[in-house]
Amino acid sequence: MVLPPNFRNKFKEMIKYENSKIKTVSSNYEIIDYPEVINFFYLLDKKHAIDIDDSLKFVFDYFDELLLNDKFNLCNKILNSIKVNNYHVDILIGILTITFSWKNQLNLRSEFYNRLKVHLSKILKTSEVKEILVGLE
Repeated sequence: MVLPPNFRNKFKEMIKYENSKIKTVSSNYEIIDYPEVINFFYLLDKKHAIDIDDSLKFVFDYFDELLLNDKFNLCNKILNSIKVNNYHVDILIGILTITFSWKNQLNLRSEFYNRLKVHLSKILKTSEVKEILVGLE
């Protein structure tokens, strides 16, 4: 996977963290066994995301690589661990979009969809939520 230029530096910074720092970040995101996933969550977090376009490219490349290599269990872990209020709506919709074609292999995608729908209902009008989520069930 090729990281967008802005992400390369952030990714290098993340890798330089001491083990204790990585453990702290991992406990925040509930995934300890895959350090690259910790970096994924960290880089896309609202507090650390650099640019929505770069973030979306990263999401699409990351999930595309996992899904094309049949890493459905890891994708399910990621979907299950996403705390929807920590990420920009565009990123969350991007995740729904890239995983749509594999929804039959991703048994936790529907739970992610439902969590996102509840989150969006809290911040948007019902008509806007329906418009955003149409076709992504």
